[in-house]
Amino acid sequence: MEQLLEKTKAELGRSVVLLLLLGLWGMIWLGIQPGSVRDVVNPGSFTDFLHGLRAASPFVAAGSAAIYALVRILKRDKRRYFLFGPLALTAVYGLVGIAVSLRSPDVSAALYWASLYLTVHLIL
Repeated sequence: MEQLLEKTKAELGRSVVLLLLLGLWGMIWLGIQPGSVRDVVNPGSFTDFLHGLRAASPFVAAGSAAIYALVRILKRDKRRYFLFGPLALTAVYGLVGIAVSLRSPDVSAALYWASLYLTVHLIL
């Protein structure tokens, strides 16, 4: 009986983790063709507010993933993480995009899109 209970707990834990990961990817997907993040605090209509939430959802997902990654890194041996893998190098590309965004004529829009590019890396 106790063995069955432990097996059920393990399966439930895997299911919860899978659902959370799918939820994070769903939040990234909601960010496709959203409204403006500014519509969350100053919406013109309820629909604008919902589109503003869609625009902010990738950043909420990325923040959640970043916190999770930091906790995992702090719990594990730090020598196991490599900074020069393919994912890390494409993240550097996104960081360069953020730096270049500061010279853009429309800084807020450029920062938004460069940051949106990095949200996928944080989720991965």
